[in-house]
Amino acid sequence: MDFFNEEKNTITMAQGGSAGFVNFMNSNFYLNAHAYAIKPDENLILNRFMFHYLKSKQNQISKLATGTTILGLSIKSVQTLKIPIPPLEIQEKIVKILDAFSLLTAELTAEQSLRAKQYAFYRDYLLSEKYILKFTSKLEYKELGEVAEVKNGYTPLKSNKEFWENGTIPWIRLEDIRQNGYLLNDAIQKITPKAVKKELFKANSVILSTTATIGIVAISKVPFLCNQQLTAITPK
Repeated sequence: MDFFNEEKNTITMAQGGSAGFVNFMNSNFYLNAHAYAIKPDENLILNRFMFHYLKSKQNQISKLATGTTILGLSIKSVQTLKIPIPPLEIQEKIVKILDAFSLLTAELTAEQSLRAKQYAFYRDYLLSEKYILKFTSKLEYKELGEVAEVKNGYTPLKSNKEFWENGTIPWIRLEDIRQNGYLLNDAIQKITPKAVKKELFKANSVILSTTATIGIVAISKVPFLCNQQLTAITPK
């Protein structure tokens, strides 16, 4: 990248959208207003140690985000995070082990990527008109709204503790799909029955992202609610 404002080997944390998402940048990059760059004093704490620690606390950090419609993570909430500081030689040992696992995970991810391409090829072929018309002489089309209920999600008021404390109902966000894949049985954050306006979205509903990162699709195997970045599609 020719145009950048931050150098490689920098920890980043999302401020909005997927607030709290932690990443490690391996190349020079441009940091926009929706993320924080975190640069530790390496006389006290190694860069990679801090990355692994923050990544391990990513779910808890995301819960610090506030807002009514669009959640955001304040710089104060990031600056006041408590970070353990073991001796540097201990940090080095921990980093060596975790980096080795990260490399293995990257290799497995490459294999998964290949399988995903194979799935996409056969999905597109088996769902094509050309294939389906091998078995029937007529193929009817209907609008999505004719065969399914399409409803947007919402965010219960964050300042109302009755909506969040000891919640049991999965409240799905894009972060859940990114972390847990496209078949969901739970959510990182949960709400209470008092936060439900009418009724839950039914199990086996399709979830479609309609803002931010548009077009991501998942399925929830359990009844749920979701935020306003997602739309629930339930067959009639």
